[in-house]
Amino acid sequence: MNTSENSIYEVIREFKLHIEGVSHPIYGQILKEVKADNGSAMRYRWEISHYYKPEATSIEAYRPSRDSAESEEDAKRLLFLYAEKFTAIDIEANPYY
Repeated sequence: MNTSENSIYEVIREFKLHIEGVSHPIYGQILKEVKADNGSAMRYRWEISHYYKPEATSIEAYRPSRDSAESEEDAKRLLFLYAEKFTAIDIEANPYY
């Protein structure tokens, strides 16, 4: 019995964000699952190239807890919700992007 949960995603949209106070672009992607072993109904994901601290007093960068979605539009909405609040405070590269 195979219990692995391997997936293959296709990048279907990519966004380049310019954030005030950040000297380099931030990138975001919408991905569609094209093959999965796990039977998940969440067929879309979003990723962002960097994380940010919401406030200078925050202990660490904010990493979103929900990165999967049922539709492309829902994934785009989640990405934009994160991106709209992006600050230039202690930005960290996403090591999985």
